[in-house]
Amino acid sequence: HFEGWTVPLPGRVRQRSVEKLLADLPDWVVRIKILVKLIENPGDKWLFQRSGTDPVSEPVRVAGAEHISNSLICIGPKPDSELINELICKHFGGEAEALLKRSR
Repeated sequence: HFEGWTVPLPGRVRQRSVEKLLADLPDWVVRIKILVKLIENPGDKWLFQRSGTDPVSEPVRVAGAEHISNSLICIGPKPDSELINELICKHFGGEAEALLKRSR
């Protein structure tokens, strides 16, 4: 039984923070996608992905995604959203924490 959930992310983040978050996610997260604007590359949004324990793929520039909120989408058999939220706050800081509190 798999479940999916979406988590809002801050307006702009550092690429290294996204990469560290993806590396820190537990193995039970079988699929993750993160769509964000990057501080280092203003303009279009970027899509980061990881499947299972495969290495993180190179980010893909996504043009025309201005109407889509920055977010993280997870799929896994064990929906420990609190752990995911803790990791998001660890890597993205106070703005992420405020977003998470508002979305609860």
